[in-house]
Amino acid sequence: NNQEKYYEFLSVCSHEFFHTWNVKRLRPKGITPYNFTKENYIEELWISEGTTSYYQDLMLLKAGIGNEDTFLKNLENNVQNDIRRPGNRVQSLAESSFDAWVKLWVNTPNKFDAESNYYDKGSNVSLLLDLEIRNNTGNKYSLDNVMRAMYERYPLEKGGFTNADFIKVSGEFAGEDLSKFFESYLYGTDTLDWNKYLLYAGLQLNKTINQIKPAIGINTRNQGDRLIINYVVPGLPAYETGLETGDEIIALNGYKVNSSSLTDRISDMNDGDTVTLTVMRNEILRQFEIPIKNITTYTYKITKVEDSNPLQKSIYENWLSTSWK
Repeated sequence: NNQEKYYEFLSVCSHEFFHTWNVKRLRPKGITPYNFTKENYIEELWISEGTTSYYQDLMLLKAGIGNEDTFLKNLENNVQNDIRRPGNRVQSLAESSFDAWVKLWVNTPNKFDAESNYYDKGSNVSLLLDLEIRNNTGNKYSLDNVMRAMYERYPLEKGGFTNADFIKVSGEFAGEDLSKFFESYLYGTDTLDWNKYLLYAGLQLNKTINQIKPAIGINTRNQGDRLIINYVVPGLPAYETGLETGDEIIALNGYKVNSSSLTDRISDMNDGDTVTLTVMRNEILRQFEIPIKNITTYTYKITKVEDSNPLQKSIYENWLSTSWK
């Protein structure tokens, strides 16, 4: 337990170190100089924050502090979160960066369903880009080369950089035009093709059924003695019935519940049963009749492909600073 907390602490430190160096020396043009009197709208925060998030665990690996098992376990969680977030298929990464001033830090009712996150998705896209460059060049170049070139060409004293600059430099090291990649994952909302890019490093994503359980489709948190809905999953009964993020759950079938007991009570029910949920919204008490539905949850596991070729193994080794064996 203490070892895990220590690793988490070091991971945060590495992110803050790289972030501080990144933004001080490599700053988006839209905040160079920074205007403290008004909002500074830019589309490059996915690099300043997302790419730094990607490098935080890699830095620990290169320093010999982390290990590949921990890195891959964290990556499995990232993949699962990416797939489960509907907002990733609604709002582009560039839009998430641009809207940071008005949306990211505001807990709107449809946040999870309609918005992406330039930290998380920015980290994921950086990983895919890294593997794309490595594969295209026979592991000669990587995202490391792109970042070094960006520091050299677009330092703070020269006015900063734009997405167009980053796309251009990435293409140079990849040895081909990467416009399609960025159209899909930066300016578009295409689903990240995890299997394609992980395979470049001799890895595969395995999807297995975790469990089939009765649910209504909400995620909740305890806030003091209050039970608040974090988000409502589109397409499931709670969403269709009209529950919203931020609703305070007062009772389930007339009984007060917390986050744990709510899950337990619903788990004891059957597909097709109906529950009465009493919630407080805008100081108005409301009741919703919600049908129970069996839903399937999945677990994602990343494993090595046994018959990987020499290039895949070399990419894996160089990427994670480890041995294939």
